[in-house]
Amino acid sequence: MVDHEDETRGDAPAEAPDAGKAPTLPGWLRRELIIAGILIPVGVLLLPIAIYFTGQALLGEYSAEGDGIGRLYGDIFRDVRSGSPLAVILVLSPWLGLQILRIAWRPLRRKRPDQEPIPE
Repeated sequence: MVDHEDETRGDAPAEAPDAGKAPTLPGWLRRELIIAGILIPVGVLLLPIAIYFTGQALLGEYSAEGDGIGRLYGDIFRDVRSGSPLAVILVLSPWLGLQILRIAWRPLRRKRPDQEPIPE
């Protein structure tokens, strides 16, 4: 017969207070990761589609073989893997565009009287 008395009395060792909890990130870092997690997939998945259809309307078919959008994705991802700065900038451009807007907007923000100066 198995004795379950220790389990019912609560003599089992207590877990550490933080056991099972994921470490929390600072609010600003969490927000930036969410923004990057949204905008980088936009640059990887949706931006090439927009480029393809815009280019097709303005310039005609992407490749002479008629490979279409699959060929464009393949070319972009091959260039990203090979480290082409232009391809990396293309994929990151939605996120980079937001960062440029933030930098440009920063000096224009009004400081409230109760607000401490923004650290540089």
